[in-house]
Amino acid sequence: MEKEIAEYVSHVLVRSASETSRLMPILKRHLDEDEYVQYRDALVKISKTIATDLLFKIYAEHPEIDEKFDRIIEEYGRLP
Repeated sequence: MEKEIAEYVSHVLVRSASETSRLMPILKRHLDEDEYVQYRDALVKISKTIATDLLFKIYAEHPEIDEKFDRIIEEYGRLP
């Protein structure tokens, strides 16, 4: 994948994973335990897929993207 598109895709994937994780406390408060566990497990699978199947592949091909994101997060606390 070309670096420019890889960086864009990575940015969207990181934001998606972050937004998805924000659902956990809301679901915990509003669902019964059994239903919450089902949603939690599905959201964990989504996050793992984003990381291992997509981001790690992009970062392996373009490690400078991972380094850039790390610097931005360290400086600003999150990606813009």
